[in-house]
Amino acid sequence: MKHERTETHPEGLFGLLGQAGLLGLPYPEEFGGGNQPYEVYLQVLEELAAHWAAVAVAASVHSLAAFPLLSAGTSAQCQRWAEDILSGSLIGGYSLSEPQAGSDAAALTCRHHAVIEQVIADSKASALAHLPSGHFHANAAWLVLWATAYNLLRAAGALTSAFHAKATTATLRTHLVRVPARIARSARRVTLHLPQRWPWQHAWTQPFETIHAPPDAARRH
Repeated sequence: MKHERTETHPEGLFGLLGQAGLLGLPYPEEFGGGNQPYEVYLQVLEELAAHWAAVAVAASVHSLAAFPLLSAGTSAQCQRWAEDILSGSLIGGYSLSEPQAGSDAAALTCRHHAVIEQVIADSKASALAHLPSGHFHANAAWLVLWATAYNLLRAAGALTSAFHAKATTATLRTHLVRVPARIARSARRVTLHLPQRWPWQHAWTQPFETIHAPPDAARRH
């Protein structure tokens, strides 16, 4: 399709959709809407998507932009803007301003969603990039191993420093896992010799000092 190849938008598309009554299906008739249930609106989006997915997404975003106005706007605001939006004379949009919000506009006020997005992005760049796709049970086992390794690595990072508590998996591997050390064995004792000028020596030893340090009660005695 020409517009897909050139990444352009057909001029007059929203006006045409508005004239057909497809931009305001779930909204009140007094502003030019269809006063239809959301099931009907979603069925229309599915039909649009079957022929041109980009148009369905654009119509969905446009309709979503009208929702705050018609659900929380004042009467004066609705009188001024609603009819033009639902007719396609004005094109609606919204801005995602939170980092890591992705395309989930409903979660913009939720910090936990941003954290989950960061975890997924971090994992796609590491373990999840190598899923043995096509084999359900293999994928399931891989995900369990990834979750276990991820949580253990994050715990080690939290014990190390404030920087490592928020660091990516790649950084934690470089600083805490891939250790350029020499192992020496004497009788039953194993000694790990770290390089003298290795920049992450303190970071690497910090978790061990934290874990093996005596509890506060023992220190007082």
